[in-house]
Amino acid sequence: MTAGCRLGVLTATAAWSNVRLVSGDGSTRRSGMRVLPALCLAAVLPAACARDDDGRASPAGRATAPSTGTPPREDPMTYGAFRSLVEDRRSIRKFTTDDVGEADVTRILEAVRLCPTAGNQQAYEVVVVRSPERRAALAAAAFGQAWVERAPVVLAFVALPAVSAARYGERGSSLYAVQDATIAAAYAMLAATTLGLGTVWVGAFDTEAVARALDCAAGEVPVALLPVGRPAESPGARPRRSVE
Repeated sequence: MTAGCRLGVLTATAAWSNVRLVSGDGSTRRSGMRVLPALCLAAVLPAACARDDDGRASPAGRATAPSTGTPPREDPMTYGAFRSLVEDRRSIRKFTTDDVGEADVTRILEAVRLCPTAGNQQAYEVVVVRSPERRAALAAAAFGQAWVERAPVVLAFVALPAVSAARYGERGSSLYAVQDATIAAAYAMLAATTLGLGTVWVGAFDTEAVARALDCAAGEVPVALLPVGRPAESPGARPRRSVE
């Protein structure tokens, strides 16, 4: 992974990846194939992923025996530890000048690729933006939210409606792809928190302007921008509604 990337990584086989590299000079290149029709996903996903939710084989794959589940971890996370992680996450809008290394970005993306998606179609991409010019363009598209430009890295989550629509039709196009990108962003925020990094969800922006800044293909829909950096502020907890 270099100066920036586009992710929606599918499997450890590396046969398909929606990773796009955004270099420091603002140029972009893609790593792996761009978008596969849903019926082609079975060719690169494990056989167990090429099934409908009811266990029947999809047209492009074959059913396999149900998984016996993931072996228990030696050090399973407790609810208390998870609760602490969730409580520690804050919306950070002020960042230090320290860079965010490639190793940390990779850790975040590794967590993101494990997020659940509708039918395991993974109809999203993550564009990792380091270029100052691109960050400035994103900040302008986000109505002048300065933290978008000042953070050393911006993760842009983009929905791929065509990928989900190939299996789920209009509902996949209009809803599931957006949900996929949203879930991915939530995973990224929590992963960043474990690394001592701060993030803030940015959803107020001119969609078309963001798409241009990210060199999105026709039909791709930016869903969220996530500035990432070392926190230069320590905001307190915000009020939340009670469970009761």
